[in-house]
Amino acid sequence: MAHQADGDDIDTEAAEGMDPLDADNEELAIRVMPKVEDQFTCVSCFRVRPRSELAAARNGDPVCTDCA
Repeated sequence: MAHQADGDDIDTEAAEGMDPLDADNEELAIRVMPKVEDQFTCVSCFRVRPRSELAAARNGDPVCTDCA
């Protein structure tokens, strides 16, 4: 069963005083790595996966083992 957020999961104390429009000023610390030769992008979940997790191909496009 998937977890569904219900308002209790929100940290209201931290959220108070935050203007949603100020999110544009936030910097994200995400490092994007280029796909390497032995990886593929699953056409179902769009995650970059190692070739060892290649399950099949749908219409010639790669699908990972999680989505197959």
